[in-house]
Formats: sequence, structure tokens, C-alpha cells
Amino acid sequence: LCYGIESVYIDVRWPEGLDVFQIGFGEVVVAAVLVLPLLAWQGEPLTFDWRWDAGHGAILVYAFTGISEVVMYFHLIRTTGGVLVAFATPVALFGGIGWGMAVFGESHSWWVWLAVFLLFLSLALVGLDARGPKRHVDVAHLS
Repeated sequence: LCYGIESVYIDVRWPEGLDVFQIGFGEVVVAAVLVLPLLAWQGEPLTFDWRWDAGHGAILVYAFTGISEVVMYFHLIRTTGGVLVAFATPVALFGGIGWGMAVFGESHSWWVWLAVFLLFLSLALVGLDARGPKRHVDVAHLS
């Protein structure tokens, strides 16, 4: 529900004059600023060790892939619309469940399979609605 609301809201309320890189990097900066007080509250010391090791490389790769993912997410919203992005989220979840079973030999309880069934049902309902008559949403009257 939250993923669907977020992507549609972003699509409808996209700030004028900003591109996907500005929005994406802005989100990353805001997220970092919000996490820094939690880091300070937990009491984890910030050490600046200039020796390069595998941990530094992993952090660099994670930062690059995280920023790339955020920018691609906003690009998809900007080019295809928020509904399609919200529609793609459950598909990625199905892939994660399948890969977890194939690679790690995971098995799931009936609760997970009930959730998978409900996701399939929601995708089917969205697909059936997409085949119906098109509706126009007047953005000026949403506020």
C-alpha cells in the first residue's frame, strides 16, 4: 500500500524544473541526514582509518548501487508513471521468493503463500482494471 501511494504521489506532485538526478540525490542526502542522529544515538564511534580494505570497497559498491537504484526508480516514475512502478514492486517480490527458494533452499509457511496469493490477486485486479475504459485524473483538483 505504501509503495503504491509513494510512487503515485511522487508522479502527481513532481517538483517543476527538477530532473531525476536532482530528486534522486536529494532523497539520498535527506536519508543520510535522517540516519546520522541514529548513528550518534547508538554510540557507534566514527573512525577514519585511511587504509583501504574489503569493507571500504563494499561500502563504496553499496553506495553506488543504492544511489543508482534511487535514480532509476525516479526515472521509471517520470517516464512510465507511478502506477506502473507500484505494479512492478510485487513482481520483484515474487522474484526474490523464487530466487530464495532456488539458491538458498528456503521453504515458506502457509502465511507466505497466502500473501503471495493475495499479491497475485491484486496484480490480476490491476490488470483487469487496465483493460477497462481509461479515466482521466485532473491533477489541479487533487489539492
